Amino acid sequence: MPSATVLIVEDDARMRRVLELVLKGEAYDLLLAGSGEEGIQALQHHPTLDLILTDLQLGKLSGIDLLKEVRRLHLDVPVVILTGSNSAATAVEAMKKGAYDYIVKPVDNDELKLTLARALQARRLAQDNQSLRASLGDRFGFERIVSRSPQMAELKRLAQDIARTDATVLITGESGTGKEVLARAIHSAGPRATGPLVALNCAGIPESLLESELFGYEKGAFTDAKQSKKGRFQLAHHGTLFLDEIGAMSLSAQAKFLRVLEDRTVDPLGSVQGVKVDIRVIGATNQDLRALIAR
Repeated sequence: MPSATVLIVEDDARMRRVLELVLKGEAYDLLLAGSGEEGIQALQHHPTLDLILTDLQLGKLSGIDLLKEVRRLHLDVPVVILTGSNSAATAVEAMKKGAYDYIVKPVDNDELKLTLARALQARRLAQDNQSLRASLGDRFGFERIVSRSPQMAELKRLAQDIARTDATVLITGESGTGKEVLARAIHSAGPRATGPLVALNCAGIPESLLESELFGYEKGAFTDAKQSKKGRFQLAHHGTLFLDEIGAMSLSAQAKFLRVLEDRTVDPLGSVQGVKVDIRVIGATNQDLRALIAR
């Protein structure tokens, strides 16, 4: 793994030298700046920085000004603030403006190393997530849905708008029209793209087993429940649950499903306590649900 490039912005020459010596042992590529102005110049000349460590008080320009410049340039780089104990409130304000963390002087070397390592790890994870989302977009994105009609163009436009939200979605259409393909495109284009996409065909599960498959169960909930099992709702935590042929769901399951939609709480069979889930639900059906309700 290539070494990370860290920009140190500190107007006190002695402190700057101390930081350099402490961090050089961590195999970072270090860039040094003695003022806010020099720090901004470094940003402009080195847009591929991995991390910025800056003092809060830098004279004419502050660490906050440097942070604002990072955001103005749309640089995806974490900023760690060094501050005196009497400036901690300002450092907290800097975090609200987008700083990753702050360290109060006098600096503890181990705390400094750990904070920077965590910041770099968070950046790498964010970059990995971006790469994964791009990969998912290539595999399941809307551009994979080939169509010519203006109606399909409008459908894809609407689906792309919906994908950016966390709204529950119902897709209707005849069998073989690509409802699951559209559901996967919505998932991969949305904020949950890096989470799981769990699919279940409600018509393919016997009615007697559908509830346990959806909501899970606790050990001893019924004769064959030798151990607890998570249902599809829990397996889709932080992701999307795609329920195909949702019109085949029993009335009993529908009542429990409604609670999940209303307050994102799942009641596993045999449990006395609900389980919170963070999910998006996409349903699909080839039936006329309004007609079924009218009956």
